[in-house]
Amino acid sequence: MRKLIKIFEIGKSFVERARAIATNPDVIPENDFSYRRISVRITLITTLLLLLLGSAPSLPAQETTGTLSGTVTDSSGAAVPDAAVTLLNEITGVSRQTATSDAGVFFFNNVFVGRYRLTIEKTGFKAYESSGVSVHVNDKIDLSIKLTVGEVSQKVLVSGETPLLQTESAELSTLVGSQQINDLPLNGRDFNQLVDLVPGVSPDDGRVNAGVGLFSDTSVSVSGAQSNSNLYLVDGEYNLDSGGNGNLLVTPSVDSIEEFKILRNDYSAEFGSATGGVINVVTKSGGQQFHGTAYDFYRNDKLDATDTFLNASGQNKSRLHQNDYGFTRSHLHSTW
Repeated sequence: MRKLIKIFEIGKSFVERARAIATNPDVIPENDFSYRRISVRITLITTLLLLLLGSAPSLPAQETTGTLSGTVTDSSGAAVPDAAVTLLNEITGVSRQTATSDAGVFFFNNVFVGRYRLTIEKTGFKAYESSGVSVHVNDKIDLSIKLTVGEVSQKVLVSGETPLLQTESAELSTLVGSQQINDLPLNGRDFNQLVDLVPGVSPDDGRVNAGVGLFSDTSVSVSGAQSNSNLYLVDGEYNLDSGGNGNLLVTPSVDSIEEFKILRNDYSAEFGSATGGVINVVTKSGGQQFHGTAYDFYRNDKLDATDTFLNASGQNKSRLHQNDYGFTRSHLHSTW
């Protein structure tokens, strides 16, 4: 014990001496070169830290949007430059405009998850309009569009033209939409259980437990990687307990989730903190009209039949009381 106290006192005096050197170099004896070396090192380290902190840009959140691009040609395959391209969000009513390049190419980045109407107009050609174009999280959609000769007042209408194969990215991923989340049975209403259904995903204990927040269990192996090497995101923000990478910080209600994508392999370098899978969750946004929901999911052993084997052995059912209730509401969304 005395030795520990002595070591502590020596360390404390050394720290105090180093602080004094950093604030007042004159206290160093002229012939004491060890202290002068310490002073130089402290000065260099402090300067480097200030430079790094002062020049480091703020780190953006991971992508929760998609990109939509395309090439516009005429019936002969020649590029159509300077065509007016409009992308309208059918839910929010917000639109964006651009024009095709000399090569007939247009590009929209940072496109929020949703359903869109794409309109292309060029003098001497019939207007092109495609409705129901769905953009999902991390999508990279590339369209090939041909314009027909005619008046701009005439329209060529296309419905739901979204390519099934996205050639702009080599990632292996699976999208789970809000309809699947609502329709598929979930014990405990935990969206993590849907991750188990994705090819290449294997839970450590045979299933994902139905806990929430820090009591949740995200121990799943994706494409053979370790179960604690995954990355969970909610609207682009980090959502894992840094202590063990096995629990969520926040478990979003399934009623608030618009969709989520499980990236299994060959995903973008922006997800550099994961060597396993990436589960990218996007919550619902508002629209042009106010709407919401109220719910109560009720489970009670009084409503369940007694198990046959319990009856045979004269045992009672296990007690089960569970209420999962709440509400959601949307806000008017008018910006990108």
